[in-house]
Amino acid sequence: MPKTESLSFLEEATLLVLCRQGLQNDGTVHISRETIANKIGIKELDTISKYTKKLQTLGYIEKKDAYDKRGHNLVKYCIKVNKHFRVLSNNLYNINPKLAVFVSRIADYRVGKSNDVYYNNRTLAEKIGVKERTFYNYIKEAINLGIVSKLDDGYHLSEEWFPRVKQKLTKAELNDVKKLAQSADSKVARMAKWFMDNELQNQDNCKDLYNRLLAGTLNVNTYEMD
Repeated sequence: MPKTESLSFLEEATLLVLCRQGLQNDGTVHISRETIANKIGIKELDTISKYTKKLQTLGYIEKKDAYDKRGHNLVKYCIKVNKHFRVLSNNLYNINPKLAVFVSRIADYRVGKSNDVYYNNRTLAEKIGVKERTFYNYIKEAINLGIVSKLDDGYHLSEEWFPRVKQKLTKAELNDVKKLAQSADSKVARMAKWFMDNELQNQDNCKDLYNRLLAGTLNVNTYEMD
């Protein structure tokens, strides 16, 4: 699901509906305005047209004309993949699209690599673009479904719904580390050997550590294991 800072709440819900259909058809969607309107809970079909036009303009989708076997004109949408994507569980595509957008926007404010969000309700409502009453309705539903849980000073997002992406080094990168461990430069060799001895390739931030190793800025004296 693309990150959508430039879209309104309902525009993003429209995109999520299209993405859900696209997952089942290699990114190609045949869907009517009526179906989209029903799924996101609005009545004006012209509004759906405005939403899809904006999605095209911003490069999230591509609209193409197609025809059925009888020669009737159909509308076909192709989901573009040249955007930054959120990592979502497929579970989110099976719930109310507006609720899915709601919790996805909350996820944008996670701290570091955690699934924790530390904002009060009013601030979080403002950040994700909903009224406080709407926020309370959706957060209650999200908690009941197990998507989020309440913390003393914020919320925790379930990894079942919002999986964290663990970094992984390629074979070529691992070979680079081994070669550096044989370097004539004692400082570089020491860093590389320390990298392997402590199995930093298994750390969640191993790519960042690898880049620091290549740059010669991995300080073996001050680095703390997660």
